[in-house]
Amino acid sequence: PENTWTHIAVVYGSTYGVRLYINGQFSTSSSTIGSISLQDPNVPMYIILGNMSPLGASPSISCQSGSIPISSGPFSGAIDEFRLYNRELNNQELCVLANP
Repeated sequence: PENTWTHIAVVYGSTYGVRLYINGQFSTSSSTIGSISLQDPNVPMYIILGNMSPLGASPSISCQSGSIPISSGPFSGAIDEFRLYNRELNNQELCVLANP
């Protein structure tokens, strides 16, 4: 929702693919993403927030999964905290993070 702080968590795992949680509750998932691996751990890996297509362009990949569409264009908003873990978080851990 606009103008409302929202906790967003994205979890990736080789078994279930990508799962999206909103305010600690499971929202949608996609198992069609390929595996993520670092070819060279000494080379930086970039994380992109928002759609990877230029603003106004048609995305080359589908940005819809389940019932939650992801808008095209850059992220517009404020980020209070950003965390990156080296493992999958479970449902209980995500709930605690969303409800401190």
